[in-house]
Amino acid sequence: MTIEDLYNTGATCSLSHYLLPGSGLAANGSGLGSPKVNGGGQSGTSLMTYGWTASEAGVMKAGDCFTVPGCDVLFRVTADAASDGSGLSTITIEPPIVSGSSPTNSGALTIASATLTAVVLDYGSATAGPDEFIGGLQVTFKEAP
Repeated sequence: MTIEDLYNTGATCSLSHYLLPGSGLAANGSGLGSPKVNGGGQSGTSLMTYGWTASEAGVMKAGDCFTVPGCDVLFRVTADAASDGSGLSTITIEPPIVSGSSPTNSGALTIASATLTAVVLDYGSATAGPDEFIGGLQVTFKEAP
């Protein structure tokens, strides 16, 4: 009934998939340090960060997810990232940061327990009898701003 209610009302919900790297489980990358956004006004498919452990290979791995203050989307890392000798790292991401909704300067990256806000676009009916698991349920979500 919750899926049907969300679909009929267009209400948003918070999602965190237990198998998505960065969403409750440890990220694939080492993620050492206290990473933060390095400069406001950023846009596009990369994010400059600082606060990583210096000279660390694989601070973020492709597939890791994170959120940052100032942006209402869940970002996914598209290429492995390492930090330099000063703890700086530029992370390649998707979706792109849209001009006008830049991350907050010095905002902390939330890597573990990252969630997204979504709406239900469509769903297929499922079958279940008394004391049975639901089978065949298909739900299509879209990330909401």
